[in-house]
Amino acid sequence: MKALAGILGGFLIALVGSLGAGVLYGPGPVPPPDRAWWGPVIFIVLFITAVVIATGAPSASTAWRRLLIILAVLWFFTAACLLPVPGLSGPDGRPEPTGTYALISAMLGAIFLAIGFLIGRQRKGANP
Repeated sequence: MKALAGILGGFLIALVGSLGAGVLYGPGPVPPPDRAWWGPVIFIVLFITAVVIATGAPSASTAWRRLLIILAVLWFFTAACLLPVPGLSGPDGRPEPTGTYALISAMLGAIFLAIGFLIGRQRKGANP
């Protein structure tokens, strides 16, 4: 079950991490050739890291806890990357709607953080 948590959670972590890196490093739908390799490399590195973290956990619930907290941190990172910058505008002169996307990313981060703190905790006094 830890391997399944690593694969599913790793895919989610790699997806959100490469999304945040794409927002940070890739301006526009087609990034310049010198930065086009960042997304796939970050995806693969985050996926392998998540699988290693999950398989090294003592139980499947602890693996999910760790992966969900990492996922929440990555959503907060993506929200920070999407915060609107004063004075910047889109190609048509209107301001980019990044504030809405940042709010959605921050809310998803809060949801995954709450779920991560509720899953896999060791209860004191519970019967084994």
